Amino acid sequence: MANDYDVIVIGAGHNGLITATILSMHGLRVAVLDKNPRPGGLAGGWPGGSVFAYAIGLIPSELDEWLGLTEGIVHKPDPSWVELDEDQRPIIRWWRNLRLLARELMENGIEGINEFYSLIERFWGCMKQRGLYYTGTPPSQGEAASVLDGCGVAEIVEKKSRTLINVYLGGREDLFLYPSMLDSNGFALAYYHQNMNRWNLPIGGMSRFAWRLYNRTRKAGAKVLLGKRVTGIQVERGKASGVLLEDGRRIHSRTIVYAGSIPYLRYLIDLPEYESSTLEKLSSKKYYVFRTDIILDKKPNPPIEDSWHGYPILVYWTKSGGGEYSYPTLISGTIEGLHLVQVGGSKVRPDDPVAPGVEPRHVVWYESRGPFHQEECCLNLTGHPDHIPMKDPIMFDQRPLPGWGAYRTSIPCLYHGSASSYPGGELNGVPGLNVALRTLSDLGVKPRIPFLTKAAYRRTEGYPPRKQWGMTC
Repeated sequence: MANDYDVIVIGAGHNGLITATILSMHGLRVAVLDKNPRPGGLAGGWPGGSVFAYAIGLIPSELDEWLGLTEGIVHKPDPSWVELDEDQRPIIRWWRNLRLLARELMENGIEGINEFYSLIERFWGCMKQRGLYYTGTPPSQGEAASVLDGCGVAEIVEKKSRTLINVYLGGREDLFLYPSMLDSNGFALAYYHQNMNRWNLPIGGMSRFAWRLYNRTRKAGAKVLLGKRVTGIQVERGKASGVLLEDGRRIHSRTIVYAGSIPYLRYLIDLPEYESSTLEKLSSKKYYVFRTDIILDKKPNPPIEDSWHGYPILVYWTKSGGGEYSYPTLISGTIEGLHLVQVGGSKVRPDDPVAPGVEPRHVVWYESRGPFHQEECCLNLTGHPDHIPMKDPIMFDQRPLPGWGAYRTSIPCLYHGSASSYPGGELNGVPGLNVALRTLSDLGVKPRIPFLTKAAYRRTEGYPPRKQWGMTC
């Protein structure tokens, strides 16, 4: 039976599109399938608005520059992130200049910030140099600690985030990590602060980023088929061999990469009982993170200072709730003469106070999206932006399931690479790169990724070959 493609990627989110781009750049015949009529998944949106993500900040600069993902389409406000009190006065301003940011934080009693910066910088340098971050073979927590010990930064993965915040950051948990992650491994703290809160806002909304990536993927030679829902993954002779679409069509391929939320995978293919039941437990809990788009007939006037460049994301807490607020149309023009404010956070509800500078009488429309909207949009059953929270034990090579750490599933020729996968979620892209690296290696194609170290290639190639996994695809 002839294969239509070498690789089918299920999911046109940013990880799926990055995977497809890299595989296509290496000469493979690739198709991307997604149920939605637009690309991006949770990091997509309608013009000006967002599905769920609304800021860009965790994509590593070397990956961004290599693929040309955000050049010319992001605004870089300075400060990029501002914590406000109940009276809309700044508590902490996250300046892009690290010296200025350090001074700001030290003036607010966080005296260990420079030491923390140094720790984070050395941690990521060691992770990348030793092949623990860009890799087709994620490390176990113990292996990571052993390697990082040689760089003097093992405490990041040996201690809890709460402990590190107490030691270096004056115990200011509210400023450095979401409460649900404080008792997780310190890797979560390092992961979310690898950019030290220097966030970018997409000009014109997240959809512009999604379409940029879509066009980049097509330019590389991949076929991106939107509005094509996959209803099943075929297994023949014990290995994944293709997909079944909602319209009844079957598409065959040598290899399949699932780039969606892993808990949903059990609905597409029969998994061993332990894996299926574990995924069911993971998806049984809903994480109440909301995103709201508010359209106004008058330009809002958020708190601003003369020294601010542009309009940063504001974090504003009130007695009844609060969250993150961004004002993209203040930097990108208007949508049919209207203005948009985006709100996000676990405590935000439609009846909560609206964003700073927004008067209720000027609100002409709003839409609030929560866990169930994520399921409807993107088959994300948990409602968590990372699909599966970055909490012990679902980290390192245990993410998303024990035995799946090298981006291989228990089904030969079926891979995974999304926010559910190592190193983690949000708008990051590294899982998409890593599953491409693993797939290329398994298919016998020599990867050519300019910023990868020899250690990354060695770790990937040194993993047990496919024949020990089951059979050749």
